[in-house]
Amino acid sequence: MGWVIYLFAIWSLKLNSQSPQQNSLGKAPGKIILFGEHSVVYGKPAIAIPVQDLFVITTIKSSRDEVKVYSDKIGLDATLNSLSIDNAIRKTLQLFSEEFSINVSNVEIKINSSIPIASGLGSGAAVTVSILKALNKYYGVEASLNVLNQLAFDVEKIYHGTPSGIDNTTILFEKPIFFQKDQPIEILDFKNTYHFVIANTGIQASTKEVVAAVRERYKNNQNKYLDYFYRMGEICKKAKTAFNTGDVKLIGELMNKNQYYLNNIEVSSHSLSILINAGLSAGSLGVKLSGSGIGGNVIALATENNVDYVKAAFIKNGATHVFSTILKGK
Repeated sequence: MGWVIYLFAIWSLKLNSQSPQQNSLGKAPGKIILFGEHSVVYGKPAIAIPVQDLFVITTIKSSRDEVKVYSDKIGLDATLNSLSIDNAIRKTLQLFSEEFSINVSNVEIKINSSIPIASGLGSGAAVTVSILKALNKYYGVEASLNVLNQLAFDVEKIYHGTPSGIDNTTILFEKPIFFQKDQPIEILDFKNTYHFVIANTGIQASTKEVVAAVRERYKNNQNKYLDYFYRMGEICKKAKTAFNTGDVKLIGELMNKNQYYLNNIEVSSHSLSILINAGLSAGSLGVKLSGSGIGGNVIALATENNVDYVKAAFIKNGATHVFSTILKGK
């Protein structure tokens, strides 16, 4: 009789571990490219870092109704079935259900985000990762980060067609990522603490158009541009080593060198230059544009003591949004 009670208790524990929780929360940061803009298109490496001060929080709680999804950020208030088949949120739930043989039902999903949309800060991937984390907790799946990362990558195909995987990996693992086309993505085991400040020019520029313009200039002067891309690739490799050794000063110097070549390939602009000069004048160790350029963001490596000065300098010189993030290594 005692064995029967024991087996029943074990069975009950397993059953309860698979039962949905009353509610759960998933949080995911933004991301930004630190090295490798444009040159990564030509086979050179890139480094992306998480932005912890910008994030998405997804809350899942039980409901007696069908699955509903809410997001004030994009004005979403809908049932899951009313979303299009290729909707990223719907695709996320579908892939999770298929992977773990779970019928996602009778839940309310609320998404809150502080990440600007379409700004190169990984808002789409952060939404996906936050939902997957919340689902993982809600259903007690305890899936590995690698499994969740593959699901997030599959959803990224909706946004980017043929994604590199750098966005979802940086956001899910919340560490700097070293990426090179046709090579495994590498999570950097970095040392020291880095204080970054990000400022947005408020100017939108089409990544597709900027990349196409660079390609046209490359076609017209291949030798010069191949040299630029090679040098940017070498800068990125040196930055990887600097992260591993904890050389904060060298990271800043490499950012400035990277910006020199971004100027040479003509993706900087007057608005970006104003913010870059403002960041340097405020004592940043390095400042460069981040993303495709022309508009968008700059990123500065500050010291612990001058983060507020750098923020103030950016705001004074016309930045529409200013964010900061701290990377803490070993």
